[in-house]
Amino acid sequence: MANEEIEPLVLPEAAGGNGTLEYSLSSEPSGLAGLSFDSTTRTLSGEPNSLGPHEFTWLVHDADGNRSEEDLDRIKFVVTVGEPVVARQTTLEQTLAGVTARVMSGAVANIGTRFAAPPVVAPRVSIAGRELPFGSTQLSDAVAAAETCSTATAGYNEWRRQQGGQQSGLHKDCQTSIQSVTWEEMLRDSSFEFSLTSPAGFGRIGTNALGERQTPEVTLWGRGDLLTFQGRPEPETRYDGEALTGYLGIDVNYGDWLAGVAVSHGKSKTDYFFDGGDQSYEQGLLETELTMVHPYGRWDWTEDREVWAVLGAGWGTATHIAGHREDDPESAKLEVWMASAGVRQELKPVGDFKLAFRADLSFSHVETGESESGGIEQSDINGITADVARLRLGFEASRTWTLENGRTLTPFAEAMIRHDDGDGETGTGVEVSGGLRYNSSRVEVEMLARTLVVHSADDYRESGASITARVKPRTGGIGLSMSIAPHWGAAAKNSDALWGDELSDSNTIDASDYSWALDGMIGYGIGIPRTDGVLTPFGEIRLSEKDGRRVRVGTKFGFPTQNADRNYELEFAGERHDRKNGEVDRLISLNFRRQLGENYGDSFDIKLTGERKANDSDYSYGMQFNLRFTF
Repeated sequence: MANEEIEPLVLPEAAGGNGTLEYSLSSEPSGLAGLSFDSTTRTLSGEPNSLGPHEFTWLVHDADGNRSEEDLDRIKFVVTVGEPVVARQTTLEQTLAGVTARVMSGAVANIGTRFAAPPVVAPRVSIAGRELPFGSTQLSDAVAAAETCSTATAGYNEWRRQQGGQQSGLHKDCQTSIQSVTWEEMLRDSSFEFSLTSPAGFGRIGTNALGERQTPEVTLWGRGDLLTFQGRPEPETRYDGEALTGYLGIDVNYGDWLAGVAVSHGKSKTDYFFDGGDQSYEQGLLETELTMVHPYGRWDWTEDREVWAVLGAGWGTATHIAGHREDDPESAKLEVWMASAGVRQELKPVGDFKLAFRADLSFSHVETGESESGGIEQSDINGITADVARLRLGFEASRTWTLENGRTLTPFAEAMIRHDDGDGETGTGVEVSGGLRYNSSRVEVEMLARTLVVHSADDYRESGASITARVKPRTGGIGLSMSIAPHWGAAAKNSDALWGDELSDSNTIDASDYSWALDGMIGYGIGIPRTDGVLTPFGEIRLSEKDGRRVRVGTKFGFPTQNADRNYELEFAGERHDRKNGEVDRLISLNFRRQLGENYGDSFDIKLTGERKANDSDYSYGMQFNLRFTF
């Protein structure tokens, strides 16, 4: 069996001949199937790494110099190296468990946006993270449209904040300029919500003077989600994949409770490697297509206590392609079920500090049926089962001081614990993090630090720290703008390592993850006389112990103030990336953005690029064109 130590084989000793006997061993195909041979002891040993039959020839000569066929002796034997079926199936089980864990996390995160969503006053549609405003007032009033822009993800941000993750920040600034959007970003950041109990979806009915719901509010909603993930359940085993899922749901919100059902359909592709992944038979691809039904609910037990639950059951197919059998895919039926429940409790404040406790518990199970393996003698995905369990809990505390001139100072601290069990990645982690945020009209400073202890790794410790400082330009974009963000060690992001989807352990983080990096940006807006235009030369730099140095310099010209005739921006920039391995990449770009009319969301942009990779002698050129309208 490939990659398995064979029992040492001592080849027979010859007798007779003239003088000292000389031995040699060869094979067809060559390479002795990856085994080692000691001619002194005549011993064949090691781990074979070449699949299939190998014909070995054991040859002996004496010392008289005669090399004719009559004066030698040989023995031929065949060694057949089989596929590492057990190792591959174990890896497939771990990979499928990893995919299932991400499906479970994605369902909880996306359906969870409904638990903290505000009432649907008007239809909310977000494409690529940009709100499309509805209603005559919003269409004619840019200010109202900008306000609507911030409400599209308010529920999601609130839920992510409560769950300990980063807020999406999709509509934080409602910028009038538009950036290039990939299909992945389009799907990941798109959603809609539509009230079925309001006239044509505009305005809510059934509320009293205090805005309290008196009749149920029925909401139809949808979301798109693109998730990349990776794992290393064992030192020589890893997987890396992505999953794209769409959700369509309907729920009823009546005062303290919400109940609904959602249907999801998603596809995933995951590359896996085991035993190092150097040989083709140590690699493979696992694809899944899955449809699930999710009943869900939330109950505000008291004013400061919330409980929620998400269930799921689904079916689909799993397709496996081994690295050395790319023309022989095999598929099998796939069944999945999951259950997740959680609670968030606001605690009694200590002085002016706000305290809260949150916890959730999740389970999932996946299994494959009998495979359709085509010409494959033995299926790798037939009858695979995997179980995943996750427990998370923690405390958070924060306090905000309001200073003069609208400045704020907010210290915060969190303590988290997470335990993962089952057939995928396992481990228990405890993390303590804290920091300080300062905000004023032009200056923002954030300091973060955390320490993570992973009990499943004997001597493993992880820590990180970061400081981010920003200076914003004056009104109209004129003046100095800059930011600097050094960080050390593993990323310090408010316990995201534990409250997110990935749990670090000794096998998932290498030494490079303890490196340092520095991000910096500086620009200066110069008002152009007799115009409303602003010319802003800028420079950006990223220094990384892991990824080398990246420098980007350029200038842009635009009109920050609202002007229907002058709503455009032109940017020219050059970029150089010096990698740690000595390779150098270069990129030049010219980007033109134009806002159409008075509606802040109607715009198009054209981007011309020229790129030269390290191994290319010439630049390759490209063009991107984006056109966007809001309705």
